[in-house]
Amino acid sequence: KEFDDIGNERFFIAKFKRYFNKHELRKYILDIDETLEKAYHLTSKYREFNSAATITTAAEELTELIELFYDSGIKQFIDVATTLSTWKPYIINSFICIEDSLTKPKNKNEKPIPRRLSNGPIEGINSTLEKVNTNGNGYTNFYRFRNRCIYIRNNK
Repeated sequence: KEFDDIGNERFFIAKFKRYFNKHELRKYILDIDETLEKAYHLTSKYREFNSAATITTAAEELTELIELFYDSGIKQFIDVATTLSTWKPYIINSFICIEDSLTKPKNKNEKPIPRRLSNGPIEGINSTLEKVNTNGNGYTNFYRFRNRCIYIRNNK
């Protein structure tokens, strides 16, 4: 979890025979290994980049993030840095925002809230269609498959 999302409620851990809150437990776990702590902080930096960057800052912030990942010396993060480098222009383009006509502002005078584009909805539809095909044990008749997909995707 992100540091800000961790609550302060205390709970008993029998293995340690003492009470912890989640902040103390997080510190205890991260103190086990320096690499683990570095990995946690790098992951937090990536999450922060993904939620806070804009199209104007994304290129510079992504370059810095890739350098941090390469310099970490952690094999998994070096692999992630390579992937980020490969897909860099597409990642930067994912920060393009559009005015969302589906999100209604509170007042009529306000503009719609901008949102980032995502291929998530299309991936969800593709997943549904793959499940239809799998559950039908493969369709030999395309028109039956098409009609079944239309029936399942129809909300009414």
